Amino acid sequence: MRVVAILLMLLVAPAERAMAEARPVSLPKEPAAAVDYVARFSERLGRETRVVYHRDGKTRVDTVREGGIESTYRDRRHTTVVVVSRKGGTRSHSLQIRRGIEPGYSVSDAVPTGKSESLLGDRCDVWSTATKSRYLAQPFSTENCLTADGIELGYRLLGTAGSVIISSEAIAVERRSVDPAEVEIPAEVLELGYWTGNDSGTMERAPADFETTFLWPAVEPGRPGGKKKTTRRHFPWSFQRTTSLGERDFVFHNLARDIVFRLNTKDDSTYRHLLIVRDSPPISTEHAAPLDRSDVVHGERCDWYDMHPGMMDAGLNQCRTHDGIVLKETLIVRAYGETVEAARFQRRTVDLSQVMPPPYILTRGYWGLPGAGRPQ
Repeated sequence: MRVVAILLMLLVAPAERAMAEARPVSLPKEPAAAVDYVARFSERLGRETRVVYHRDGKTRVDTVREGGIESTYRDRRHTTVVVVSRKGGTRSHSLQIRRGIEPGYSVSDAVPTGKSESLLGDRCDVWSTATKSRYLAQPFSTENCLTADGIELGYRLLGTAGSVIISSEAIAVERRSVDPAEVEIPAEVLELGYWTGNDSGTMERAPADFETTFLWPAVEPGRPGGKKKTTRRHFPWSFQRTTSLGERDFVFHNLARDIVFRLNTKDDSTYRHLLIVRDSPPISTEHAAPLDRSDVVHGERCDWYDMHPGMMDAGLNQCRTHDGIVLKETLIVRAYGETVEAARFQRRTVDLSQVMPPPYILTRGYWGLPGAGRPQ
């Protein structure tokens, strides 16, 4: 169930999240006299708090929830957003880097509404932006209340009829000198070894190398190509590339340390989104239910399992070899299931470079972040 929840989180881009990530490019130009400050907000009926640290156009926003702390780093001079989360202690649990606005969304320039408010004894002017998307029937709008020296004291997300969906107001503001380290991305999260360690992992008997390719037909007649999924393994890494309708998703899984790297690109070769998550074991038959049937695919026997027993309205059945290679699978949605068989399967030597994340993927230059040269 946890795996399915993670997949849904990655595949579905809620309007709220997309618009929140668009906010850095929708705010008005920062005043020349913008001050350093720290502001505290209370959101969602007090179930989480948000602390904003600002210095010279850079911000770090710490959102504190029951599950831990999520730190979002932004710089008004570029549109890349970096999010680092911690579940406890000092070790980061996940890292997200997103280049620009969520694909399919557009945000208008901020315009003054002519309205002003008084919050915490400060006067702030209300600026409005509109967010459009091909996924939304009507645009949403946001209102930001900014002081003359650039401090955001309030934020509202408005529905199509002007109803308030989300709102927050500062409950404390301190104009003070902010140390550069308070708004800089932690250097260690941009190092591969921080996530994977410096060894290759150990296993008494490492699983064998392989490569499979699955092909799905086009969703509708006359539409361009169907989905294609290629999977490779060379312990301790596995690799999966899924291509569909111009979008490509890549998953690099460190099997020894349960670390997942996810990359996404659309219509070009530039990655738009990176997600790294700890404590993400691969889907296995450990908690699956045997279905007491088997098949032979490309000369190899595989046994069928219900990978998510007990799920309602959806499910995944897979036919796996003795060492975990998927050769057939059935994705079930509302009692309807389509079975697809591996079009190609090879037990062959796979080079480590074919299953590891690209060496430049954590360099600042690749994402347009300041502080480093271009990637090699």
